[in-house]
Amino acid sequence: MEVRDLTKRLPRREDQLFLILTLVIGAVVGLTIVAFIAVTERTGLRLYPANGAPWRRVLTPVVGALITGYLLYRYFPDARGSGIPQTKTALFAGNGTISLQTVIGKFVCSSASLASGIALGREGPSVHIGAGIASVLARWLGLRPEKVKSLLPVGAAAALAAAFNTPIAAVLFSLEEVMGDLHAPLLGSVVLSSATYDILRVYGVEEQE
Repeated sequence: MEVRDLTKRLPRREDQLFLILTLVIGAVVGLTIVAFIAVTERTGLRLYPANGAPWRRVLTPVVGALITGYLLYRYFPDARGSGIPQTKTALFAGNGTISLQTVIGKFVCSSASLASGIALGREGPSVHIGAGIASVLARWLGLRPEKVKSLLPVGAAAALAAAFNTPIAAVLFSLEEVMGDLHAPLLGSVVLSSATYDILRVYGVEEQE
C-alpha cells in the first residue's frame, strides 16, 4: 500500500514542482535578461563614448567579432548561432539539454557582440539564454526529460517578456516560433512565466516611486 501510495503521489508532486519552477524561471530569467541588456548598453557606451575618435566605428566591430569568434570557437561552441534554431533543436531533436556553459557563453559573447556594434539584435540570444536557464534548473531538480523540454518555451517567453517588456507578444512568439503550436498544452505555464517578470517589474517601479 505504501509503495502504491508513493507512486500516486510522485506525479502530483512533480506537477506541483513544475508550477513552482515556472514562477522561479519567470523571475530568474527576467532578471538575467535585464542584466544582459544592462551589460550590453553600458559596455557599448564605453566602447563608443561621446565625441569618440572616428576610428572606433571601424575598428571596434572588427575587434569585437574577432574576440567573440575566438571565444565561441575555443570555449563555447554550442553558443554559436542566433539562438532560436539552437533552442528548437534542443526541444525537438534532443532531450531539452542546454548546458550552463552554453548559457554563460551566449550571455558573454552576445553582449560583447552587440556592444561592439555588430547588428544581431537581442531577440535570439534572449530566447537561447532563457530556455537554457530553464533547462539547467529543471535538470538540477532531476525532472524527467519530458518535463525539461516542456520548460524550454517557458524560459523563452520569460526572456522575451523581459527583453522587450511585451508579455503578450512573448507568449505568442514562444508558442508559435519555438513550439510551433499556438494551442500547445503549455499555454498556461508560458503565460504564467511571461507575466511573472512583468509583475516584478511593475512592483519594482512602484517601490521606486
